[in-house]
Amino acid sequence: MNIEQKIIAGCQPVSGKKIIHTAPHHDDILLGYFPYVQSHLANNEHHVIYLTSGSNGVSDRFCAQQYRMSLSEFDTLDASAKNALKSKIRQAESQHKWQYLVGHQVHITHLQASFYAAADQECMIDDDDRSADTIRLVDYFKQVQPDIITILVDEPGCGPQSHHQSAQLVMQAIAAYQVWFVNMFDKQPDLTILGYRNIWSSFSVVQASLIIQVAEQELHCLQRIFDTCFASQHHHRILLPTDDAYDLASCTNFGQQAVLTMRQQGALVGLDAAIFLQQLKI
Repeated sequence: MNIEQKIIAGCQPVSGKKIIHTAPHHDDILLGYFPYVQSHLANNEHHVIYLTSGSNGVSDRFCAQQYRMSLSEFDTLDASAKNALKSKIRQAESQHKWQYLVGHQVHITHLQASFYAAADQECMIDDDDRSADTIRLVDYFKQVQPDIITILVDEPGCGPQSHHQSAQLVMQAIAAYQVWFVNMFDKQPDLTILGYRNIWSSFSVVQASLIIQVAEQELHCLQRIFDTCFASQHHHRILLPTDDAYDLASCTNFGQQAVLTMRQQGALVGLDAAIFLQQLKI
């Protein structure tokens, strides 16, 4: 398809479908394609599954403040208790975000994948962990039997390691689900798989299957949702490349970077802002 055809495809509303939105962390959908959900996907049955607890993204200081504890009191808790409190914060933030999809029920599940480790923002995984996580996710797909699944697929070498671990998990689960579906119903599932990216990398115009125009008001709404709902992430910053170097003056928060990314994508195709999605085959 040429650019015009991709834009036309991205403008088509989707309704009456069962959609599973998958995300490694609780802000990834907002930063990746939430304006598309609001403008073109609202009239569907939405199921959201967050693959990790997201606890690594919450600082000890912020968590202690939320629970009205001193930092020294918080430090007396063991790692499991700290992670549980941080996880509850991320879950509450994501619940708040989906309230902006006014008038539509959203079914939210937290997988709490076992590969996600708390120490030093690292992820550790072995074959047993991967197998258990995959089985749970396949069972979830069987229960919902979706028409559309979204998956975050960062460019290799970009983004947190947990993004790549999550993508591997979802792809394995989709492949297993498709085998189950054929064995159960003697036909292939009518399943659309949409890959998305957010602040860490972007699809090229050639790679994109759908180009969704994003209005200025939708950009402001995205930033407002991030600022309002994701207080635990306000202290995080991303450094933008400037002339092959990283300029501290270009440091922005994740919400600002998502808006900038959509503006940059729009400029490539003659729009004020755009979201690029890629249809995947698994």
